[in-house]
Amino acid sequence: MRFPILVVPAPSSRASKRARGRFQTRTLALAVAQELRQCVGDAEYADVLDLQGVAAKSVASSNKAGRASRIRGHVCIKPRNRAVLRDRMVVLVDDIVTSGATLHECASVLHRHGARVVAAVALAVVPPRSDR
Repeated sequence: MRFPILVVPAPSSRASKRARGRFQTRTLALAVAQELRQCVGDAEYADVLDLQGVAAKSVASSNKAGRASRIRGHVCIKPRNRAVLRDRMVVLVDDIVTSGATLHECASVLHRHGARVVAAVALAVVPPRSDR
């Protein structure tokens, strides 16, 4: 049986969603899923990740190690979605990549639950300090 590719948004904290008034990676992931359906015919949006216990925004951490430390252990799978991930291909979607720590942590969590992350896409990338 062939399953659709899951398009998974990187999670945002509840505080970030409240401050912005939206879950912006959701909007991006929905657009990616729609485009994939037109290209490959079989993709669906899946909001399976959650972010818990994070107080500071990722960009507030001053360096790569700080951003990685901030997110490590705080990304989890929403309980009702654990079974859905086994042997599924996943495309991760984020809004901005600063260090890659969020995408790395999300991919690690998805992998531990049996998913296979085949791609990660982002709207923007912050160049390393040496490139600015």
